[in-house]
Amino acid sequence: MKTKKQFLEYVKEITNINIYAKSRAREVIEARCLTIFILRNYYKMRFVEITSLFNKHNLGYTNSNILNSYKKFIVYKKFNPQLSINYDLILEKLKNTTELKRAMLIEEIKYSTPKELDAF
Repeated sequence: MKTKKQFLEYVKEITNINIYAKSRAREVIEARCLTIFILRNYYKMRFVEITSLFNKHNLGYTNSNILNSYKKFIVYKKFNPQLSINYDLILEKLKNTTELKRAMLIEEIKYSTPKELDAF
C-alpha cells in the first residue's frame, strides 16, 4: 500500500466498516482510531490534515476530536483483540514500518500501568 487512498480502502476491506459513517458505534469509533493512528505515524499526516480528511465527509471533527481518537487507540487496541488483529494485518501490508512500530511502543509505554511497566 503506497498511497493513503489504498490504505483507507484496505481499512474498509478488513473491518467491513465505513469510517466516514455518521455513527458513534464502538466498532466505527475504533476503526477511526486505528486509521488516525496509522495516518499520523506512517503517512506522517499532521492532525489538522487528518481533521480535514474527515471533514471532507461531513463528520464535523475538530483537531481535539482527532487528538483524542489518536490517544485512545492504544486503550482500544489493548481491550479489543479484533482491533489488534486489524492493526497487525495493516502492518503486514505496509513497508518500512519501523517508525510506526516505534510510535506504538512509545504510546504503549505512556498509557501503561506500573505493573505493565515492570513487565517491560
